[in-house]
Formats: sequence, structure tokens, C-alpha cells
Amino acid sequence: ESAALAQDALLENQIRIGCIDSLCVIGREEEALELAQILKERFTALYSPVDVAKVWVNIGNIHYRRDEYPQARLCFEQALPIFEEVGDTLSFGRVQANLANILSLQNQVEEALQRFTLARKAFMAQGVTPYVAMLDSNVGFLRYISGEHNAALHLMAQARQEFVRRNMEVETAKCEADMADVYRDLNLFPEA
Repeated sequence: ESAALAQDALLENQIRIGCIDSLCVIGREEEALELAQILKERFTALYSPVDVAKVWVNIGNIHYRRDEYPQARLCFEQALPIFEEVGDTLSFGRVQANLANILSLQNQVEEALQRFTLARKAFMAQGVTPYVAMLDSNVGFLRYISGEHNAALHLMAQARQEFVRRNMEVETAKCEADMADVYRDLNLFPEA
């Protein structure tokens, strides 16, 4: 019976993880952070490290939205080894991508590229090609701002092809806009 109660408590708190993001959407970020702290403590007491990691990711997302990149990075770094340890490759890849985006915004290009590579490897292992394409597009942009125009265009074209194949119109348009910027930078106006 105590195992059933513990399972019920775990499920009840897992449902509340979704409330963190919902509170943020309606502008109640402080309340979301308070709930996250409570859930983190409860999941620790219930010996559920994966749920603790999910809460860390939610807290990191809040800090990311607030442009508090050092705090967001710390949160994501708390979650990463847990996902790696339990073999949750998809979550591991998502957190690596989050870290790569933060590093990109902080002009830490080399470390961002390393994180993107780890994320890409994880997404390829899971067969989630739309995520791979989004990473390729992001890496392409990093290559572009680093002056590596050919590599940028190759990655962006590769991403665009996947977006078109999957009818991802918004992502296709963003990718095409980035490609046009690269072509303009190269004075290749007909291609732009």
C-alpha cells in the first residue's frame, strides 16, 4: 500500500511539471519558479532523478526566456548528467541544444559547436530528423557569422531540404532568409 501511495504522489507531482510552463505563459514566472522548487524537493524525496532533471530544464527555460543565460546554463547543466545516466538520449540532446543556443548567444562559438555536435548525434540516434535539421540550420548560421560561408550554405541547404520534405513552412522560410543573407554577404544577389 505504501508503494501505491508513493506512486500516486509521484504521478500527481509529474502532472504538475506542466504547470510550470503554463504559469510562465500567463506571466506568472515567480510562481512558476516557486512551484519548480517545491517539485524539485518532492521528486528528490521520491527518488525520481529524471523528474528532478525535468524540473531543472523547466527552471532553465524560465531563465532563458528572461535572458538570464548564466542561470539557465547552470540549470541545464544540472539536468544533463541525469539524462545521460538514465539513457534518455532525446532529453540529453535537447539539453545539449539548449546549452548550445546559450553559448551561441554569448559568442562562445567553439563550445556551442561542440554542444550542437553532441545534440546532433543524440537526435540522429533517435531518428528525429526535424531536430537534426534545426540544429543544422543553427550551426549553419554560426558558420556564417564565423565567415565560413560555404559550410554555412551547405548546412542551411541540407536543413531546408528536410524542412521542405516535412512541410515545415515557418522553418523553411527562416532557413531561406538566412541563406539569402549569406548570398548577399557574398555579393551573389541572383541567388539571394
